[in-house]
Amino acid sequence: MANINEYIERVQNYVACLASKDYQAAYELTLSESVPIQDILRVIEEYGCTIIPLPAKAFDMALFYQISDKQVDIYIPLWSEEEGQSDLTLSLSCFNNDNKIKINDLEVL
Repeated sequence: MANINEYIERVQNYVACLASKDYQAAYELTLSESVPIQDILRVIEEYGCTIIPLPAKAFDMALFYQISDKQVDIYIPLWSEEEGQSDLTLSLSCFNNDNKIKINDLEVL
């Protein structure tokens, strides 16, 4: 059984790229079958808040599902400068044999 702690750094790095608006770096952290970075950017712009790096407590709120021996899906709320914990939720998959992540969705929940 996997542990979410194995994937925290990957998720933090991706969200840090979004927070610093380094979309090329965010793109480079993801697998090719991910939601396109342009779609992620559009959702953030439409939401209208400034994304900030994830605080440690964000992982206490994450939902974590073991899909297979090699795949874990994570649903984690993003944080914004204006709101703290936002309604934006990042859905992603992590794989224990790959350092890249697959972005499945970014939506308001």
